Amino acid sequence: MLDLDFYCRSKGLKRRKTDEKILSMVTVLALLCVMFTTSALARQEVRTSVTDLGNGITVERVITVNELDTRSSTKKASAKNTFKNNGEVIATVTLTTTFGYDGTRAWVISSSGSHSVESGWTYMDENITNSGGTSQLTAELKSTTGLGRVPVNIDLVCTKNGEIS
Repeated sequence: MLDLDFYCRSKGLKRRKTDEKILSMVTVLALLCVMFTTSALARQEVRTSVTDLGNGITVERVITVNELDTRSSTKKASAKNTFKNNGEVIATVTLTTTFGYDGTRAWVISSSGSHSVESGWTYMDENITNSGGTSQLTAELKSTTGLGRVPVNIDLVCTKNGEIS
C-alpha cells in the first residue's frame, strides 16, 4: 500500500490537503463507475431443443433470456422456432416477451412476434395472448405446393421468481 507521507518526503514534495481530496474523489468516482457498470450488465442465458413433429417436419427452439438489470425484476426472453422440412428451413417464427416478477407473481410487460417464411410456404392467422406470467403465440404455416399445414405454438412462461421456460 502506498504511504502518501513517505512518498512525498522521498520526492522532496510537500503534502497538501487538496492532494488528498483529489485522490479521494478520484478513488470514489472509480469505485462508483465499476459498481454501476457491473450492476447494469445484462446476463444472458441460451437454451436449445429440437422437436420432431412428424412427416419430416422438425422444430429447433432457441430460448434466449436476458436479465435487463440486476437491480430490477425484469427479464426479456425470446423463443425462436426454426421449422425445417427434411432438413431445409421453411420458416422462422420468434416470440419476444418482457416479463416482470416480484416473488409473489409474474406478469407480461410487452410481447411481440416476428416471422420469415421461405418460398413455397405462407404464414397465417398469428395470434398472441398474454395472461399472468404466460405469453403465447399461435399461427399456422401452409405449404403452397401441397405439403400440408404445420401448426405454430410458441409459449414463454415466467415464474414468480423470474425463471423462464
